Amino acid sequence: MKRNCTAIAFVLFCAILASPVWAEKPVEISLWYGAAVTEAGSPPDDWVVYKIVRDKLNIDLKLSAEPSNEGDQDVKVNAAGTANQLPDLFMVRRAPWVTLSSRA
Repeated sequence: MKRNCTAIAFVLFCAILASPVWAEKPVEISLWYGAAVTEAGSPPDDWVVYKIVRDKLNIDLKLSAEPSNEGDQDVKVNAAGTANQLPDLFMVRRAPWVTLSSRA
């Protein structure tokens, strides 16, 4: 959990530097994070962090948990890469990364 929070904090920090807070509409950032237990699911739509990030940073954050099984993660990442629908930020192991890089 601490690793996920650190990753999310880093992403938000990068987003602050990369996106103007004064933009008219929020910048949308999608992030897939590795879940220790897939059954936990993504945070609820009314999670207070979404509101804080939107109000303070003008970022519309879309979080989605990757499957906890590495093989299932690879399938999800490869399928999204093939469909050209990867999120802005995501976790990936080396093997799928090499496969995705060779397609580019």
